[in-house]
Order: sequence, then structure tokens, then C-alpha cells
Amino acid sequence: GGAPPPPLPSLPSGRFDRVIRLELPSPAERAAILALHLRRVHPDADVRPAVLSGLAEGFSGAELANVVNEAALRAVRHGRTVVQQADLEASIHAYRASR
Repeated sequence: GGAPPPPLPSLPSGRFDRVIRLELPSPAERAAILALHLRRVHPDADVRPAVLSGLAEGFSGAELANVVNEAALRAVRHGRTVVQQADLEASIHAYRASR
């Protein structure tokens, strides 16, 4: 036996659809975010975060992380152990097209 669980507290009436606006990263911030995420993969010496930043205008930090992950997968699919600039550029273009 035992007593039934206590009733769940009800939420107060009102609206909970708060809007939070976040600024997207600047070009310099995008380059820094890309450089941070590139440390988790093996980037080739030709990888230029500043150039990639210009291609990824309007991307959030999370989207940039996804771009790096996709580029790493692309490199592996092509039998490479390093991520090249072309992998990252292709990932940016593919991500933009899928938005």
C-alpha cells in the first residue's frame, strides 16, 4: 500500500512565451568560434578561419559548430585524416542551402 503521491502543483495562469533576442556573432567572433571548434578536429595548415567567417555571415555559434562537424565527416568520407579549407567551405554552402 501506501498513500497516493501528492498532486502536482499547477502553473500560475499567464503567458510564458518570452522572446529573447540574441545577437549573431561578428566576423571576428565567427572566426574565433570557428578556431575554437577546429581545435577538436585536425585542420590542414591551409584552413583560414577569417576567410570562412566571411562565408558564414549570419551563422550562429551553434551553426558554426555544426559546420566544423560536417566538414570533419566530409574529410573522413574522402579518406582523409585532416579537414581542409574546401571541406569547410562545402559544409558552409551545404548548411546555408539547407536553411
